[in-house]
Amino acid sequence: MMKERLFFNMVNFIEIEISSLCNRKCLYCVQPMSQRKRELLPAEIVEKIADELKQVDFNVGIAFHQYNEPLLEKVDLEHTHTILIMMRSYQMNVELVK
Repeated sequence: MMKERLFFNMVNFIEIEISSLCNRKCLYCVQPMSQRKRELLPAEIVEKIADELKQVDFNVGIAFHQYNEPLLEKVDLEHTHTILIMMRSYQMNVELVK
């Protein structure tokens, strides 16, 4: 119970990187210089995250857009759509942009 209270006092928004690619050039971001290979976070891992957040009744805010572009390519769009549907099935407050 103490851990859950601490979590809620400290965390009011969660960002999940569901893709490793981004075409933006934000000044604060290391992504333009990154040599990362293209990867998508498996939906099973996102579902595990959603399940764990649901267990502690977290539903303040979740986004997928900080250091990646979840709509960059068609495969990303399909992946993002699948994850959005799954997260909403957990009644999660999910946003593509903030």
